[in-house]
Amino acid sequence: MDVTKDNLEDALAALTRALAHPRCEYVAIDEEMTGISFKNAGFRESNALADSPAARYGRMREVARTFGLVQLGVAAFIRSDDGTRLRAHVFNCFVFPLDEAGGRDVALSAGAIRFLRDHGMDWATWLDRGVPYVDAAAAARLEAAAAAPPAR
Repeated sequence: MDVTKDNLEDALAALTRALAHPRCEYVAIDEEMTGISFKNAGFRESNALADSPAARYGRMREVARTFGLVQLGVAAFIRSDDGTRLRAHVFNCFVFPLDEAGGRDVALSAGAIRFLRDHGMDWATWLDRGVPYVDAAAAARLEAAAAAPPAR
């Protein structure tokens, strides 16, 4: 199921039911981002076997700080009544940063964008109907503003 801001409530209800199902055996989570490496480096260049875990973490942390989410995928795998099959209940959520004051800019890696395009990414849905999101600091600002008494 493609999830957008237009069907978010229904999709969350369906996802909640799938996750709570007594025969839900496991859940897979995936994400697509606007980039996964700097300077369009390939997998081997970005993941040298000689790197320490700390070096790799530091590099990937910078990637995560720089590039944003495009899609968040969740699949709940539910065992059939007769126990012979698994059925995947897939939720593919398009997400787009909320364009609010002080919000996040979108950085794009040409290689990642080309890869996603070649694999069927619907860029119009992402831009026009992506579920808006903010980071923790923006969420705190928005919550504080919503809780504040109205100005007189």
